[in-house]
Amino acid sequence: MTAAIIGQLCSEGKLRLDSNLRDVFANRIPPDSAWGQVTVQELLQHESGLPANLDWWKLMKGTSEVQVARDAALQTVCKLRRPKKPNFLYSNTGYT
Repeated sequence: MTAAIIGQLCSEGKLRLDSNLRDVFANRIPPDSAWGQVTVQELLQHESGLPANLDWWKLMKGTSEVQVARDAALQTVCKLRRPKKPNFLYSNTGYT
């Protein structure tokens, strides 16, 4: 479903597969974070280097706002070390 929605956004010209996270999340990714270079295509192909999952319950603790939890997920990812040569790893984090 996520890939279908992204495909629709690409068809509408609102997103590109070669857009990177820094493009999509403008000022929310620190300039020195390697995660800013990850493309939408790498996320969809599970080749970004992101972990399979995050501690979703911890991210939602104290909030019922999905956007707050998504921002917490993004900030958590930015603190992780990105592998230099990511391998395929099915990642719910990437779809998030």
